[in-house]
Amino acid sequence: MRTSRQPLRNPWRHRLLENDAELLQRLVMNTDRYDIVCDKIARRYLLSPRQAEVLNLLARGHNASYIEDKLCISLSTAKSHISGVYRKLGVHTQQELLAFVQNEIDETDRK
Repeated sequence: MRTSRQPLRNPWRHRLLENDAELLQRLVMNTDRYDIVCDKIARRYLLSPRQAEVLNLLARGHNASYIEDKLCISLSTAKSHISGVYRKLGVHTQQELLAFVQNEIDETDRK
């Protein structure tokens, strides 16, 4: 049994430490890319500033409950913003939205 003075043993610790810099760099690059692409989409499709925030969260795979908590709005308001984003982009599901954003990322990478 572990006492409070004994360190936790993690067999993956050294491997994680070696890859942390690479993982962090990829995360930052992906975050920047998502921010840039979502901003581009928001401007092109005339999303409101709040809808642009919602788009950014949806593109990262978050749901209405998460958006409610993150933006400090009611669930019905979050769903209303999501519906507005879907309507303006011409998509019907979050899966379609994710494919839409990924397509924009791929096009940006080709340029």
